[in-house]
Amino acid sequence: MKLKIATLTAVLACSVFNLHGVVIEANFSGGNGTSSSDQFVGTAGNGWVNAWQSQTNGTAIANSGTVTTGLFGPSNYLRDTVTRDPSGAAGRSAGVTRSFSLDSGAGGINTSANYTISFDWRMNSSASSNWTLDTNHYFYFFGSDVQTSSISSTVADSFRVWTRGTAFRATNNAGGDAAISGITLAYDTTYSITLTLTPTAWDVSIFDGTNTGAVSSRNYSSVDSGIADWLNFTAYGGAAANAAGETLVWGLDNLQISQVPEPATYVLFGLGAAFLACRSRRRA
Repeated sequence: MKLKIATLTAVLACSVFNLHGVVIEANFSGGNGTSSSDQFVGTAGNGWVNAWQSQTNGTAIANSGTVTTGLFGPSNYLRDTVTRDPSGAAGRSAGVTRSFSLDSGAGGINTSANYTISFDWRMNSSASSNWTLDTNHYFYFFGSDVQTSSISSTVADSFRVWTRGTAFRATNNAGGDAAISGITLAYDTTYSITLTLTPTAWDVSIFDGTNTGAVSSRNYSSVDSGIADWLNFTAYGGAAANAAGETLVWGLDNLQISQVPEPATYVLFGLGAAFLACRSRRRA
């Protein structure tokens, strides 16, 4: 009996850890390189299908990323720089993208169950960026079923959080655009963004350290029905670059894709904890 109780205790201890449901992470703790999955550009592994990919749409825009420290505290983060040529045409976009596993049996995400995507993001100070915060300049975080830096009717982005001017918005290709009120885009502000995705809809919450903005019950694109295994972080210039060109420096850290435990998991944990408590009282 003692062995059984010890085994149950160990199982419950593991369950406490797994209740958080973290499956796939990118904290950039490995710095720059190609030998581990938590580097930039990194490599496949730990739920990631591939390394980070740099994406550009058009020849008049360039994109480069590196891991450094200092923006989100002492830890590593991904610093990405998007630069537009002064002669660049309108409608140029660039950023980074990566695919995660949808095979829950291989350390991936089961999209037929609930899961979350969370990360910290910010735009570096205007001293290093002259990207205009107007309605012709956007930044997108979106999920797609293909590798891309473009937002268009031909891309099945199942969910999209984006900025236009100083506003945050939530939408997808199927429509249903909604402003995320209570939150405003500004340089040198860290935004903690969390998406909660169910098989039929998704919610988003954004916290800037003081205020929280949220939108709930967004529909997915009818094209891919929410199965989006590519995560895309993309800057888009919808107007011709100014005479000096344009640069946007932005940072990403603490990216987590987490499977939300089923209610039955909590029930089993509660029953096990109650059993141990009962045994302890009897022995006392």
